Amino acid sequence: MDSGSILADRYHLLHPFHAGGMSYVYAAQDLHQFRRSVAIKILHQDVVANSRQASELMASFAYEARVSMLLGNHPNIVKVLDMGVSAQHPFLVMELLGEPPLKGV
Repeated sequence: MDSGSILADRYHLLHPFHAGGMSYVYAAQDLHQFRRSVAIKILHQDVVANSRQASELMASFAYEARVSMLLGNHPNIVKVLDMGVSAQHPFLVMELLGEPPLKGV
């Protein structure tokens, strides 16, 4: 996914602010919620496509979302607002708490 893309006909990806071994995190706007600022964690497509454990990886990603949603409004846990798959890209939508400096992306 690239900056400027629209994910799931709802989320406008502004720019990446973190990249890890399995996912990217983008700053984005929710076009259905008054352009609310959100963070979107998107699994690397090559990790999902080339992993022999792709189904386990997807289950783990969904579990992360469910656990975060169940924990509710704990002050030390980022709130998960939505999750889904768009064009083979699994994603989590979370509250945006701040944007650390982008290093090495």
